[in-house]
Amino acid sequence: MSAWQKVVIALVTIILVFMLVVSMVSNTRAVNIEEYKYKYHYKMLPVKQLDNATFLREYILKRLPEDAKLIHFETKIVYFNDRNTVKLNSSPSTSHRGISRYYITNLSGPYEMWGTHYIDTNEGSGPGSSTIFMLGRESIPNLFNTNTNATANVISKRVGFSVTKIYNPALKCSLSIHNSIHNNTSGAIEVYPIYDVYHYDVMYKPLIGKAYKVGKGDASKAVGIFYLKYIWK
Repeated sequence: MSAWQKVVIALVTIILVFMLVVSMVSNTRAVNIEEYKYKYHYKMLPVKQLDNATFLREYILKRLPEDAKLIHFETKIVYFNDRNTVKLNSSPSTSHRGISRYYITNLSGPYEMWGTHYIDTNEGSGPGSSTIFMLGRESIPNLFNTNTNATANVISKRVGFSVTKIYNPALKCSLSIHNSIHNNTSGAIEVYPIYDVYHYDVMYKPLIGKAYKVGKGDASKAVGIFYLKYIWK
């Protein structure tokens, strides 16, 4: 065996050992990830609950003083003009071909949800009749959540929308409050985001060996807003 052949064999051996070490480190990192507990960035509830008058009444009363009496409430949903639904398919993302070896599979949804943290609110009261207005623009971000190192770019490619996009919808709403000297009532308008939520599994492909599941997550696409209006005394 020539000296050149020995050098080549030594280099190949070093490269294979390095790849094996990297793969072992990656495996250890993934295996040690804490068991995933599903959680949204913001607490969300199904949009269908907005048709449940009993639920809405209880939701509002929890936000009012204990001795308050709820007189009236209503909701209005406004969807964005560019709303579109992600087309689901059984093929996993191929974004693991490159620097990142994480990829998304088992995509399901959408599940229409509303974020229970309002993005804007306006409240008013007084001895006479008045009108509360909700005008202006607010920012509503798309969201993603995962217990892995899968990047926003990897997730966006799979779900079909940018998980970091921010919407700035125009708000337009009003609420009339009718007061008299002996009937002092108050009113409020609250604006909440509506999302199409998708669930997915996250896979990891090491340098050597088969791909395996390392976690799961969700991606939420802002698709509209709803106004919650109520009057109490």
